[in-house]
Amino acid sequence: MHGLPQTTYVRRQAGSVLSASLLWGEAGFPPSGAQRGKSAAQNEGLRFEEKVSQELTLRYEYFLPQVPFRFTTSYGTEKCILDGMLFKHRSLETHEIVLVEMKKRHTADAWFQLRQLYFPVVQKAFPRSSLRLLEICKQYEPGVRLPEPYKLHKTLCEYLESGAPFGVVSWR
Repeated sequence: MHGLPQTTYVRRQAGSVLSASLLWGEAGFPPSGAQRGKSAAQNEGLRFEEKVSQELTLRYEYFLPQVPFRFTTSYGTEKCILDGMLFKHRSLETHEIVLVEMKKRHTADAWFQLRQLYFPVVQKAFPRSSLRLLEICKQYEPGVRLPEPYKLHKTLCEYLESGAPFGVVSWR
């Protein structure tokens, strides 16, 4: 299930991250109130993201939705908001963090956002943590090709137990 990626609309990449930190508590981050998209499809995607985030927050004590970061590259300082982070503690000193991107439809955009934007930022902010990447989608499209191998997991628990560096869960 990999190969050349399909056309992606995601253009934002972190590149070489010099520093990164969480943005909790800064005015306007994370955004308060309901997010609104520019189209009906975007609003539908935001509703899906909200539904999944609420369920993950109830199920997992260490799930954080809408995690804001500030990061610096050679081009300047930027901000980004990751859909979610799930912390899995392995010891008192190290833990695993699953970076979660939620999409209504399975898309290469999720991989590009996770791998090229969020991964380098979170890696710099949490240098002692092991990072894994997860796309949660409502509608899985088997024809979508990604630049790295992955497996479609039936449940989040299955993905967490797999140890896979990147995976996709179809959320029902």
